[in-house]
Amino acid sequence: MENVVRDEVLYTYDAAINLYERECHHDYLCRQKKLQAIRAEQKARRIYFRNQRLLGLLMMVLSLVLMVFAQEGLAVFGIIAGAWVMVTKKMVIYNEYYRTHGGADQWKYRRVQAWKEIH
Repeated sequence: MENVVRDEVLYTYDAAINLYERECHHDYLCRQKKLQAIRAEQKARRIYFRNQRLLGLLMMVLSLVLMVFAQEGLAVFGIIAGAWVMVTKKMVIYNEYYRTHGGADQWKYRRVQAWKEIH
């Protein structure tokens, strides 16, 4: 039995407490980093939908101007489309955020997965 290698690490009480505190702090930092990523994602999503509502409002205003100066039929369609873009919770404006996040269904799945990782 002379070929057996035995690897034991002996800690003093203070060293064990320090190691435990470092591990806890590391876990805390990992959780904070994940929470920060979730918050950044939520902020980007809020900005996307704010911009979508503003574009819907712009569509409605331009349609009203078109209604006053030009064709009424096209303007009515623009008002209806602008109102729909303003009130919908779906991602209807195609931009960089939409391309990188793949629409609303991707968001729900990733939000649940991120929540599970934290807890």
